Amino acid sequence: MVTTNELLAKTGITYPVLNKYKELNLIPKPNLKGLGRGNGVIGEFNDDVIDIINWVKLHQQRGLSLSEIAEIRRKELAEIEVIKPIEEYLIPLKADPVKSYLDAYGDLYNWIQEEIEQQRPGFELYGVDTEKVIRNGEDFLKPKIIKIRPKTGEKRG
Repeated sequence: MVTTNELLAKTGITYPVLNKYKELNLIPKPNLKGLGRGNGVIGEFNDDVIDIINWVKLHQQRGLSLSEIAEIRRKELAEIEVIKPIEEYLIPLKADPVKSYLDAYGDLYNWIQEEIEQQRPGFELYGVDTEKVIRNGEDFLKPKIIKIRPKTGEKRG
């Protein structure tokens, strides 16, 4: 999670631009977190918002307007299907947390991709949101949400 100020610093955009992105539904609205009685609230965004903003900026550099970019994003999001995974998708984590997480995520991603190819021909894996869970005292990586979309028809390889 990144705060609004962190997001602005990392992406180089301004508050008015951020508000325009939210208005056009290019990015989701932030989660608001109270700072205690009389201290206001702080906006927090998921880390993937940074990638979305960079994607928008790239399309702007290519000469597209924000409304054109918003239409592309709307179409992309309309094609994405969300699957709530079942418990069988658990990958064990090992002692080295960073390397283990990356290895486990790669294994999980490949496993889910194969399942999609078999069960949903014509679709491809778009993304996986994961969480760490503990079962019988052992750490596992589990997908929270699996996102798929129709294959684009582009030639691969």
